[in-house]
Amino acid sequence: MVTKRTKSDTGKDLIVDITDDEIRAYAVDKPILKVYGKKKGLSEKMLEEKLYERPVMSIKKMGENNFHVDFSAGLQRAWITGQTKKDLTEEVHVDMYHGEDIDSDKGWLEWIGLDPKDKDLDAFLGRKKRKLKDVI
Repeated sequence: MVTKRTKSDTGKDLIVDITDDEIRAYAVDKPILKVYGKKKGLSEKMLEEKLYERPVMSIKKMGENNFHVDFSAGLQRAWITGQTKKDLTEEVHVDMYHGEDIDSDKGWLEWIGLDPKDKDLDAFLGRKKRKLKDVI
């Protein structure tokens, strides 16, 4: 496993774990819930902990060119199956059934601060081993 410190495309600090078949991005800063009309109780503190433990995005390899993306959307989660390498590395276009469509000129990897050409992503993206001449 490779661990990197990155920034999301919105500037949030992240810690990203990369394995051959999954990428998980975690927030560095703990979320703080604002509570109105009462003091923060045990349930709010537990929710903050659960939100902090869960990755803000995970990408699982399901096949050669098939990926499952699960990401935080505020206090909700969204997940999209059937994403391709192009969706991860170049651009994202998703028709959301119950919500605003996603159209981005960035791939999912850039959303979590990863360079799609990074050698640490070779195994995950199924790229062949690089030769010295490919690096120079």
